[in-house]
Amino acid sequence: MRAIVFGAEGTLGRPLVEGLKLSQYDIVCVDKKDGDLRDYKTWLKYLSGETYDEVYQMAADSGNSKYLENYSRSMNSSLMNLYCLDALHEAKDIGRVFFPSSFYVYGDACLYSLEKLYAELLFMHSPFDTRIARLFPTYGPGAIIKGDNEKVTTAMCRKIIASNDMDRFVFKSSRLTPCRNFVYIDDAIRGIRMLMQNPKPTIIDLAGKEKISVSEVLYTVIEISGKEISVVVEDDMAINEYIEPDLENTQKKIGWFPFYSFRQGMEKLYKYVEESINEIHGEDNVPSSGNATQNDTGPGEHLSLDLCRGWGSGPRTGEGTSNPN
Repeated sequence: MRAIVFGAEGTLGRPLVEGLKLSQYDIVCVDKKDGDLRDYKTWLKYLSGETYDEVYQMAADSGNSKYLENYSRSMNSSLMNLYCLDALHEAKDIGRVFFPSSFYVYGDACLYSLEKLYAELLFMHSPFDTRIARLFPTYGPGAIIKGDNEKVTTAMCRKIIASNDMDRFVFKSSRLTPCRNFVYIDDAIRGIRMLMQNPKPTIIDLAGKEKISVSEVLYTVIEISGKEISVVVEDDMAINEYIEPDLENTQKKIGWFPFYSFRQGMEKLYKYVEESINEIHGEDNVPSSGNATQNDTGPGEHLSLDLCRGWGSGPRTGEGTSNPN
């Protein structure tokens, strides 16, 4: 079997490639270092005249919910999807095509959700044998630590690791009430592989089985850390929007159901973040959070909760940087 993975160095792309290698695939990996995927010529270079059993279009501008209304990033991702579909027509023979969409297509309209919905329509109405997974927020080892692409699960781990016993965090209640069905990365990759083995083109949800609020993310991380950290919640407008995944439909169509509980996945993520920080700073020089009392004042350095319009950080694939979805 021969496959090509665009966005092979992303948070989802890397473990996907590893899984394909274990299955003895002949894999072509394409990412930023291999060419600018915002340039149509790059797509032609890897697709024109070629034969692939499976094509994975995992490339997209990565980001958290700060990018839900980012015109340039949505434009770049849309161009890459259009270039991919057009270049596929120049291939000699193409088997199945995978496109990772997002649970944001179910929510209020924003540039990101419209970008994903438009891409879904293009892929599903193309002549190619397409499968689409609407990914709910993914998390796990390999996630980006710090910076604009950091997701809420990773940010929580990083900040608690940098905190000391008796530190106190202050949050607005609106920052802690949104709920998500976080899906562990190994479960997501397993779902993608099962979807591609399904004989019929289809669209499914890939999500965790538990409804988890942002406050539960925080308290889970604190519990895993074993630290004595207090949390003060200041009341303001509660945000209760929630998108429920259709896991029954997913199980019916491809036989997939999430294996990892949220706690199990977070333990693995916490360990990964802790080891990554220790590699950079050394175990005795982990950067301190710096304040005995920390206020959650909004997106940025302090606990980037990545909330926008009440929604949490969405799953995104990444061209060399991530997914998000």
